[in-house]
Amino acid sequence: MIRNAVRRSSRVLLFGPADELVLIKRTRPGVAPYLTTPGGGVEPGETWDQAAVRECREELGATVIIGPVAYVMYLADREPGSIQRYALGRLITIDDAHRHGPEFEDPGRGLYETVRCALDDPDLDRLRPAELLPVLRGFGSLLAAEARTLKGG
Repeated sequence: MIRNAVRRSSRVLLFGPADELVLIKRTRPGVAPYLTTPGGGVEPGETWDQAAVRECREELGATVIIGPVAYVMYLADREPGSIQRYALGRLITIDDAHRHGPEFEDPGRGLYETVRCALDDPDLDRLRPAELLPVLRGFGSLLAAEARTLKGG
């Protein structure tokens, strides 16, 4: 267990049935639209995987299977002690009507649109954090193949 982390963020590299990434397009006033993975903070008493499942349900209205850790970022330069953990995930079902949470209750937070991107889609260049791009460009097809093998528990 990692202690003294300012923020533990559990995020998901979520692959759909056509090996596409399922992402969130964020549109906020005064900021160029960008893409991000589903995920968010780990709540007290929650495991990394539980947080990932909850965040996918809240942000996407999705049922997912969470697999192994695919990438970890230590954000010492941005938020000392903060960690973003990216698990591999496979999409089972998705329904925008089931999205909920503070992202959708406060219009001032901007728009959250569910999008799907092929690994060679130029729109993927708008993904944040940009550190994920080399991982996805170099290993995305391997990650997608691994995601297809994930089984529910």
